[in-house]
Amino acid sequence: MDKAYIEIARLLLESTPAIFETRLFAMKGGTAINLFIEDMPRLSVD
Repeated sequence: MDKAYIEIARLLLESTPAIFETRLFAMKGGTAINLFIEDMPRLSVD
């Protein structure tokens, strides 16, 4: 697995407790949702 992908996932998981302290939280786009729901890599290219 790509080290950059692992680092992004680590940062997101590290910030998760602070994010979920609020009731107003949304994830935009399928890639963000797939990170938590499915084990899928990013499909689009910027």
